[in-house]
Amino acid sequence: MGGPQSVYESENYPYIRKEMDLVRKAYTKGKRVLGICLGSQIASEALGGKVIRGPYGSEIGVQKVRTIGKFPF
Repeated sequence: MGGPQSVYESENYPYIRKEMDLVRKAYTKGKRVLGICLGSQIASEALGGKVIRGPYGSEIGVQKVRTIGKFPF
């Protein structure tokens, strides 16, 4: 779900790497994954996306999202 961490703080929070591995495994098995807040950062980074700071600060932002490749869902 969420937390004050960033996906780029995996050295301080090793579980972030484990969660990214879990997202990758789920994706390769055709499972659906929903990430909210930190979870969306983890899903994006795990599947080749890029997480950037939004123009309105760290907690509020809206960005266009596009898919790459073919998704099974």
